[in-house]
Amino acid sequence: MQLLKDHIYYNENIVIGGSLNAIKYAHEKGYHLINNCMDIIFPFDKNSDELFLELKLETDLELYNSLCYELYNKSLSMFSDKVRKVNVDLDEGMLNVITKGNSNIRVKFNKLFVYDFENVSGLDHEITIPEHYRIFDWFDVRSGTNHELAMLESDDNFCKKIYFYLSERIDGNNKYKDLVAESLLTSDQLNDVNYSNSIVRLKIIKMMKDNGIKGRSKGVNRRSPIEIEFYKRDVIPVKNRKLYEFSSRRDNTSSRSTA
Repeated sequence: MQLLKDHIYYNENIVIGGSLNAIKYAHEKGYHLINNCMDIIFPFDKNSDELFLELKLETDLELYNSLCYELYNKSLSMFSDKVRKVNVDLDEGMLNVITKGNSNIRVKFNKLFVYDFENVSGLDHEITIPEHYRIFDWFDVRSGTNHELAMLESDDNFCKKIYFYLSERIDGNNKYKDLVAESLLTSDQLNDVNYSNSIVRLKIIKMMKDNGIKGRSKGVNRRSPIEIEFYKRDVIPVKNRKLYEFSSRRDNTSSRSTA
C-alpha cells in the first residue's frame, strides 16, 4: 500500500498486532491492520481454526501467510513489515506511525483494536512480562538423517517435542532429515545454562538413540555416532492474547478488554 508522507489518512477501525489472532480479526472484520511486531509463527503448528479449515491450509504459518496476502491485496495491510513504532493520541484520535525508514505517517481513527502493545506508546496499559517462552532449537543433522520418524515426544517441558523434516540443505532431497526441538521454559530457565542449546543437543541425541535412530552406515554392522550441529534458536514469548478496544476521545468512550 503506497502512502504519502505528509498526508493525514483516516481509517474508521484499525487493528494493531502481529499475531495470527490479530491477522484473523482484521481479515474477519475487514479492518485495516498495523503489524507492529511481526510475530514468529512456528511452521509445524497445525491449523485447527474451524472458520478457516475450508481453506485447506494445514499449518498456522500457511494460514498466516494466506491472510496477510489477502489483507495486502485488499489494501488493508497499511505498512507491511515496515513499522518501527506507533504513537497513539486518543484525544485527537491520531496515530503517528514511524517506519523503519524513519518516515512519520499520520492516521486518524475512530476505534483501535489492540492485540499487542509492543512498540506502541500513548495507551494506558501495563505491559506484562511473559511467564513462559516457546523455545525452538534448530539443528542440522550430520549423521542420523535417514529414518521414518516424524516426531518424538517426552514428558518434560524441556525438549518436549522433536520435529523431523526433510532437509532443505540438500538439493532434490526426499529422504534425509534435519530437526527442531521445542521447549516451554520460564524466564529464569531461559537464562540458565542447564537449558542451553548445548544441553538440548545432548537430550536430543539420547532421545534419538532411545527410539532406534542410528548414525550413518560405515559398512556391515558398523555405524557412525549420531551427530547434530546447532543452527539457531527462536524464542517466542507466550503472550496474553486478549483483544483491547480503544476509542478516540472525541466519542467520550473508554477502553475495555473484549476477549
